[in-house]
Amino acid sequence: MLPAVRIAPARELAAAVAAAPLLRQAQRLARWGGADRPLTAGGTLRPADAALAIAELDIAAEHIPAEHVAAEPGPVAGQLHEPAPSEFEAAPGRLEPGPAEPDPVGHVHSADGMGELDLLWLTAIGAGLIIVTGRRVRGCPAALASGDPETVVSAWRCALDAVFGADPTDVGEELEGLATALYVAGQPVRMDALADGFAAGARARRAGLRDGDPHPATRMSHALEVLADLGVAEVGVDEQDEQLTVGLTALGTAGMRERLVAAGFCAPVAGCGETSGAAELLAGLSGYDAEDGEHEIACWLAQRTPQRAASELLQAASTSSPGGRGAAFAIIDRLGRQAIPLVRSAMTNPVLRPHAAIWLREQGMQAELSPAEQAWLLVDLGAGLLEEADPQAVAAELLPELPAAEQAELVRDLWQVSHPSLIGLLTTLTEHHPDRGVVKAARKAVFKARSRYLGGG
Repeated sequence: MLPAVRIAPARELAAAVAAAPLLRQAQRLARWGGADRPLTAGGTLRPADAALAIAELDIAAEHIPAEHVAAEPGPVAGQLHEPAPSEFEAAPGRLEPGPAEPDPVGHVHSADGMGELDLLWLTAIGAGLIIVTGRRVRGCPAALASGDPETVVSAWRCALDAVFGADPTDVGEELEGLATALYVAGQPVRMDALADGFAAGARARRAGLRDGDPHPATRMSHALEVLADLGVAEVGVDEQDEQLTVGLTALGTAGMRERLVAAGFCAPVAGCGETSGAAELLAGLSGYDAEDGEHEIACWLAQRTPQRAASELLQAASTSSPGGRGAAFAIIDRLGRQAIPLVRSAMTNPVLRPHAAIWLREQGMQAELSPAEQAWLLVDLGAGLLEEADPQAVAAELLPELPAAEQAELVRDLWQVSHPSLIGLLTTLTEHHPDRGVVKAARKAVFKARSRYLGGG
C-alpha cells in the first residue's frame, strides 16, 4: 500500500505549473514557433531553425558555436549545452559528478541522454503548446493561459507523460523511477541515500548500459534537475543534520499519484475520508500513520449517524480484504450499542458472521460460533495481520495465549478451512514460527490443503 498523500487545491497546482521553469521555457518555444513553421520529412525542426531556436531561447552553451549546432541535426535539434551547476550539484561532498565530455564535433550531451531543446520540444507538445500537423508546426503559447486551473494542471500532466515516455527509454525510466521512489518514501529523502539507491539500480541495469555512459551520480544529478524544472521535485535541507534532501512538490505528488492510480496502484488521499465511501476508507487506512488514520475515521464518522456508519461499514466489510474486515469492526467498536441491531443482522452473512459474533460477545450478547467458524476466523485475522505486519511477528503472535503444543494441534487441522488466504498463512507459519512443533504441523497442513484444492482429498 502506498502512503496516503494530501493533494493541494487545483488553483495552487496551476500556480506551480506556471512557475515551473521547463513550462515557462516551453511557452517561449511556442511563441518562437509562431503561426506556421516547416518541419523535416522526419517531423523535426530543420537544422537552421533548431540553431535559431537554441540561440533565441538562450539554451546553447557559450563555448559551442551556433554553426556547429546547425551543422548536425539531432533527434529534434538535437544537441545541447552542458548544464549549468544546479542546486542538486552545488553542495560540497555530495554527488560530485564529473563534467560531461564533449563529443568530437563540440556538442555536449547531458548525462541523461536528452538535449535541452529535445526536452523543451517534448514538453511543449505534451502540454499542447506546440501543434504538429503533417510537416508543419505552429505554436499555441496560450494553451496554459486558461482561467480554469484543472485545464492547466491537465496540460502539465500530459507534458509529464510525454517526458517520462521519452526516447531513449532509459531516460524516461530513470526520471519516473526517481519520482516514484520519492512518492513511495512519503517524505523528503536524504540526497546521499537517494544516490546510493540510484547507483544500486544502475548496477542492476549495467548489462544494458552503453559504453561511455556517464557515472550514475551524474545521471541522477541531471535527472533530478529535469524533475525540478518540471516542478516535480525540490531540494531541501534536513534541519537536524543539515544534509541535503529531495522531495516531491505538491505538484509532483499530484502528478505521480495520477500515474500510479492509472497503473493500477491503490494510492490513498488523506483528508478525503469524510466524503469517501466505507470501501475507500477501509482501503486507505493502511496507508495512513496512526494520527492521520484517527483523523480520517473521526471525520468520516462525523458525517454519518451511527446506524448509517455501521450499515456502510458492514456492507464494505463483506467484500473487503481480511485486513479491511478487521478495520471495519474496529471502527464499529466506536459506535457502541447503537450498532447492535445491524451487527446482529450480519450474522446471516457467512463472511461477516465470525467477526460479528465476537463483536456481539464483547457487547455482552449471546452469539454462537462453531469450531469450523472459529478456525475460519483465526485464518481471516492472521491474513489481515499479514497485510500490514512483519510475517515473523504475525507467526509469533497469532496465538500468544496458547502453549506451543496446543498451537500445533490447532494448526494441524487448519487445512480443512475454506479460506483464500489459508495457504499463505500456513506458509508464513512454516517459515517464521519460532516453535518447531508448530512449523511441522503447518507443513503437514499446507500439504493437505494443497491436495484438497487440487482435488486430491
